[in-house]
Amino acid sequence: MFRVLQRSLGRIVAIKVLTSDLDPENRERFLREGYAMGGLSGHPNIANILQVGVIAAGRPSIVMHYHPRDSLAVQIRREGPLPWPEAISIIHTWKAGPDLPVPLNHAMAVEYGGEVVVLGGWVPDGPNLTGTTSDRVLALRDGSWVDLPPLNEQRAAGAAAVVGDKIVVAGGQANGALVPTTEVFDGTKWTTVSDIPTPREHLAGVSDGKYFYALGGRDLASDQNTAAVERFDPATGTWSSLPGMPTARDGLGAAFIDGRIVAVGGEEPTRVLSTVEAYDVVAGTWSQLPALPTGVHGMSVATVGHTVYAIGDALRPTHAQSTAIAHALDFW
Repeated sequence: MFRVLQRSLGRIVAIKVLTSDLDPENRERFLREGYAMGGLSGHPNIANILQVGVIAAGRPSIVMHYHPRDSLAVQIRREGPLPWPEAISIIHTWKAGPDLPVPLNHAMAVEYGGEVVVLGGWVPDGPNLTGTTSDRVLALRDGSWVDLPPLNEQRAAGAAAVVGDKIVVAGGQANGALVPTTEVFDGTKWTTVSDIPTPREHLAGVSDGKYFYALGGRDLASDQNTAAVERFDPATGTWSSLPGMPTARDGLGAAFIDGRIVAVGGEEPTRVLSTVEAYDVVAGTWSQLPALPTGVHGMSVATVGHTVYAIGDALRPTHAQSTAIAHALDFW
């Protein structure tokens, strides 16, 4: 990285130049990085790209605004860790991404092969949120959505997780009926394997890296909730039953952290739940964790580092009173 004078405009800029020879593939990757960053211009915490190209010596380069106050890395080395409010203020900025090619609700989503993958869901038909059940599988690749091989069966309100190098999908509903089949994607094709023992929808799915776990859910109505917990082994293609959750519920979220599956929130016929319970995968036992500050359901739950996050949810049964609240529970 160099500080230089851009003579054509009489201004100081920063230029990132590759100082070693690259093979054609890595050279193209470097230039794609510049084009991708250019698409984020205007983001308050990303340097604006002014030009992407090749200098006279034939080396790829990225020209960007020069910021004289040094980088965040230099500031941290000089002054130590940032106070948490300042750190949050740096990352707490959303930017619109590319829209899906179709509107969806109750879809599943995973990170697979470095890409966001969205699976199934309902395509609304006017005010009817459950107009058409989808079998599409979409991956966000190089800033655009592309189609992967479709699911073998349409499904919405199912569960998906990545186990090793495979995506596992189970549960859900289509056309007013439960979908009992389990599907596994190996990067090229979907294979239908053994049915989930307790068919259900609005369930949660999570992976510990070796197995896929299906938790809770319902038989098409919240007065038909289940506490069932079942484990799928992609290596053998078989399901096994585990101790059920202490609290039967649908619309819950789940994450894996520190050897435990954490089940968060959920819905009953007349109320939403603040309940948080953890399953120790080695001991095979459930325990109670601190409850959420308020009952919620339909949230997204994920682990980042030593923290479980529950983001975006509804404060009343059905789809009523949605909220943008985010909760965090640290594990140390």
